[in-house]
Amino acid sequence: MPDSDVLSPYPNSPCDTIPDPIISPRPIKDVTYEVQTDEKGEPIVMLDITGLLNNITSMLDDFTPAENVAGMSTLKRMEHALDEYRQIHHSNDIKFVQSISMQEIIRTGNDQIKSITKFLMHSDPFRSLKNEDQMQMLKSIWVQWKRLERYASTAKIFGRRMVDDQIITLTPGVAANVNKLKVDYADFVYKKAEGMKCFMGNFNTRMMDEVGRPLVELELSSVETAFMLAQLSWHVAGK
Repeated sequence: MPDSDVLSPYPNSPCDTIPDPIISPRPIKDVTYEVQTDEKGEPIVMLDITGLLNNITSMLDDFTPAENVAGMSTLKRMEHALDEYRQIHHSNDIKFVQSISMQEIIRTGNDQIKSITKFLMHSDPFRSLKNEDQMQMLKSIWVQWKRLERYASTAKIFGRRMVDDQIITLTPGVAANVNKLKVDYADFVYKKAEGMKCFMGNFNTRMMDEVGRPLVELELSSVETAFMLAQLSWHVAGK
């Protein structure tokens, strides 16, 4: 991989300086998301994401980079942000579980979205976007970003065990064998969840073979992972 000082996480990145943040408080009120409907089309599961959106908006508006990263290149700043994000994983204190609820997954996902926002705010091109474009980009890439980083973190923590034992980290400090894991969809699936379970089982198998195994073999450094995540973000957002 090329030297990190000449790499940019975005084609034609203009410079490595950090522009001043644009301050424009925009409180958001009462935003709910329809997750499931019944046979008549009536909502039966609603998620209130008002607090999440306000937290993200606050970070977009008020983010100020730490002084110790001001002189770094764009990629090195994003590596720094990734290392901060990964501090939530404690490889010497990981609990293995056999079940997890969708509520817990979503709750953790909300925290991760805020961390992904902070990661992207270390990128000059992202910071130069209009607020609505930043939010749209986050909406389009956060699932893929989170998924790739989770597999990359698992590969870094467990090495070959990830593939041999089919291990994946679920939430900070929690891991599981994907073949034995049971996900409680009760609050989010109107009808029986057998179809969802079958779909997720096949998906997890493919992810382990097509993403997990190569990541273990590549043994990526943190700067290489940061580059990969940045490129993924702009590639997905550009579609």
